Amino acid sequence: MFRLGFGKLPESWEVVPEDAVKIHKKGSGYFIVSVTNRAEAQTLYVLLSSDGGVYDVNFTGEFDGLE
Repeated sequence: MFRLGFGKLPESWEVVPEDAVKIHKKGSGYFIVSVTNRAEAQTLYVLLSSDGGVYDVNFTGEFDGLE
């Protein structure tokens, strides 16, 4: 299992296909990447800096303080 600030992800997240990962939004200095797990019927959103650092992760796709 993967550990995140909000808990653990089920093991099914280890086998998410490549086509389930998309750039959801691009902003000034950041990207939001969506990862859809069809087995769990959930989408995880990852807030990344433009150089690849992870800022935050959630299931809503909404991140405070973004322009």
